[in-house]
Amino acid sequence: MEIKQYLNALKMENAKDRHLVHEVLDDRTNEPKKVVHALLLIAHRVRNNLFHGEKEVAYLHAQVSLFRAVNSLIATYLTVTKSAA
Repeated sequence: MEIKQYLNALKMENAKDRHLVHEVLDDRTNEPKKVVHALLLIAHRVRNNLFHGEKEVAYLHAQVSLFRAVNSLIATYLTVTKSAA
């Protein structure tokens, strides 16, 4: 799947956010702040799409590993930022 297809699947509508995520996924930047920001934007979209997006209940079980990965990313971010404060 191409990056544009991933971005479309995320239903990322904000042009600035979409550009940042595309830049990170396309390996055009490896600045830590941009990478973390892009990962958090992806996590936010995945969670929103999972809870509020179009889906069929019969296929929710297939999203468990994705949901766990996103929650792990968010938990790690919160732990790191809390200990840095």
